[in-house]
Amino acid sequence: MIRALLLSVAVCLSTAAYAEKLQPFSAEIVTTGSSTPDKAVTAKLFSAGTKLRMEVMGNVMIMDLTAKKSFMLMPAQKMAMEIPLQANANAPKPMIGDNPCSFDPSLSCKDLGSEKMGGRAAHKWQVTQKTGSVSTVWVDNKIGFPLKTESKEVKSELKNIKEGAQAAELFEIPKDYQMQQMPAMPGMPGAGQ
Repeated sequence: MIRALLLSVAVCLSTAAYAEKLQPFSAEIVTTGSSTPDKAVTAKLFSAGTKLRMEVMGNVMIMDLTAKKSFMLMPAQKMAMEIPLQANANAPKPMIGDNPCSFDPSLSCKDLGSEKMGGRAAHKWQVTQKTGSVSTVWVDNKIGFPLKTESKEVKSELKNIKEGAQAAELFEIPKDYQMQQMPAMPGMPGAGQ
């Protein structure tokens, strides 16, 4: 479930076009899987427009969408590892604009109208992949980030949203961290180089 959470955030936010719509905020992302609905994983998310930080289970992911770089920080070891943020033709594209599926021909969207989620105005979409997998996504009208995503396998929801500027050091690698090379992984461009 952690891998799915990290991957979904990284993929959804992997283009500068999406980041331009994001407003500065912090929040928690609570994710549950259909096979373990009683075992929620909570991650902290910080957005500074084109820079994002997610803290989950003792690790930290920092993404700089303008520079097209991401870093996994391991605070317990004071280590950092660069992970490529490269466009993948098979990966879902960002969900923005009048039709959030317009950036990915493998998706089709059905506009389900406006709805309030936790007191926040959102636009609701039914997103269908070519594989037939269906998700429902509520995109916050103000911060430009999905407030809630539901599919047959996973449910995630933003909670404790605080709008406003985030401290710059949240998006920097601490000076006392050692940079490590990412190990080679099949199918992962840039790994082990």
